[in-house]
Amino acid sequence: MSNPAISALYVHIPFCHRICPFCSFAVRKNRPSVHREYLEAVLLETRRRVEGITISDLESLYIGGGTPSVLSSTEIIFLMQGIRQSWPHSKDCQISLECNPEDVQSNYLGALLSSGVNRLSIGVQSFQQEFLKNLGRNHTVEHLRKNLIALKDVGWINFNVDLMFGLPNQTLEQFQFDVKKALEWDPTHLSFYALELAEQTPFGKSERIQKSWQDSHEITTDMYLWATEYLVNNGWKHYEVSNFAKPNFQGRMNQMVWNGSGYLGVGVGAHSYDGKSRWGNLRPLHRYLELLEENCWPIAFTETLTQTEKANEFLMLQLRQTKGLSLKKWEDDFAPKNWMDNHFDVLRAWQKEGLLNWIGNRIVLTKKGLLVADALTAELSL
Repeated sequence: MSNPAISALYVHIPFCHRICPFCSFAVRKNRPSVHREYLEAVLLETRRRVEGITISDLESLYIGGGTPSVLSSTEIIFLMQGIRQSWPHSKDCQISLECNPEDVQSNYLGALLSSGVNRLSIGVQSFQQEFLKNLGRNHTVEHLRKNLIALKDVGWINFNVDLMFGLPNQTLEQFQFDVKKALEWDPTHLSFYALELAEQTPFGKSERIQKSWQDSHEITTDMYLWATEYLVNNGWKHYEVSNFAKPNFQGRMNQMVWNGSGYLGVGVGAHSYDGKSRWGNLRPLHRYLELLEENCWPIAFTETLTQTEKANEFLMLQLRQTKGLSLKKWEDDFAPKNWMDNHFDVLRAWQKEGLLNWIGNRIVLTKKGLLVADALTAELSL
């Protein structure tokens, strides 16, 4: 049986003005002199990949990073035109670009809008200077104010704001301030990310940061529960653990990945999935460029998923969404016949603890349950 057609593309731009001390993604210090060579390599990889996979018109194009907004508007247009030549777009293709507040001046915002980008994701993180400084961010509160004004003046409507919580020494009141300040700018989407300490990062190596982070776990829970209730009460759709949208403004790439659709990822460190196999690209930029020039794939790993791995991934992705797990689909497509008998008691126990609701033929995690979604998934996995 052939793989289903792919209609989602992720493009990774690794360059950053400054590397944040908490970041574990495939990133590197910005080198404008390498931009064109990198974009040409990305477009070459896209063309070659499209020739070997089954595609349908592109429904979602997501340009992430790193910091894609370090690219000039001319470079963004070059990238967009190259992708269009390789992959026809659907009429309502959602084209998202991640950007940092210090980059989005009026002229740049206008050029992005006319290039075909129709959704921005802005890495705000906080509206308070002390946290921006502690997070090693390159922008200031004044940058935020000026450039969000420019965003509205240019005519941008569809944009996401990223906020972080669970920061060292952050209080519940300070997080509430950030959420309410974000809403003043009338975004269509909000993403909340709790600070995580990856071992290889400066934050992960700091004993002081680690202690403060561990001490803040209880308040972090309070922040998350408050935010979910506050936003839902104000008309927002909470559709995945970390993501909230105004009606009909969900992030399409997010939804496609969480619903198990295939997607192609190009650029250093990017991952792809075709319904059967997953592969990921090498992270070092020089090797990525060299291998493409040598007509080789710049792959770090490839794996064909077993039926059990597919099942567990389906379980994880379903439970992260607020629509929850379809028990019928789970039992029809993946679970062994005795799965419900073996897990009935634990599901009922979690229901009594307020971690999940059993709604018809769906298991839906509560706000409290979403906080521990990974642990619950692990206990239910095959």
